[in-house]
Amino acid sequence: MTNAEKLEREGLLDRGLLKCRRSSCRFRGEAQPVTEFGADRRSATGYDGYCKTCRTELRRTPGAMAARKRHRRSLKYRQNQLTRAKRTKANTPKQLLRARWTVQNAINLGHIPRARVFQCSICAQSQARDYHHHRGYDEAHMLDVIPVCRQCHLVVDKNPAIQRRVSKIQRKHWKPLVATHCKRGHPFTPQNTGRSRRASGEGYRYCKQCHRQRAREFRARH
Repeated sequence: MTNAEKLEREGLLDRGLLKCRRSSCRFRGEAQPVTEFGADRRSATGYDGYCKTCRTELRRTPGAMAARKRHRRSLKYRQNQLTRAKRTKANTPKQLLRARWTVQNAINLGHIPRARVFQCSICAQSQARDYHHHRGYDEAHMLDVIPVCRQCHLVVDKNPAIQRRVSKIQRKHWKPLVATHCKRGHPFTPQNTGRSRRASGEGYRYCKQCHRQRAREFRARH
């Protein structure tokens, strides 16, 4: 990079603007707000040289996907993952880990549904992603959980006042988000709904019309 290009970049950065390095960028070389660029601590500007759209497209190229696949198979990646898991286990209280394992085991056995079929019990707007132990991690309350979204889960874990308010929420306030139709539009009526279990023991339902259609397609191919 020449001195003139560095001066131009510094001038744009002072105004909160940057240019994408990719020649085929959708902005076509025009300066854009820094909010269009991801953070990069290794860069001199503190931002990625490519805009978020170009970075996403580059990550989806066959070469980039193959490189990530090779990296996940490498010994270094597995060692880093093992080290991270050990560090997390060492820094997490045993009672908290046991409570998480108890909830996950109950989900696998089909005793409680997954959190994503409910709305968040705190904001009542977003789809739930996790279960929150609103009564603590004692053995008697390991399954006393409420579904929450990721953002509310982070907030309630860091704020004791919200934690006390959330402890009053009971299971009856949950709002289910269970789908009434399959992805092909067939209704989940009692006559059209089948139930089975996965190898893990978790129960699930399926559309009988779609099941029969896939069976016919399989017989036609073979």
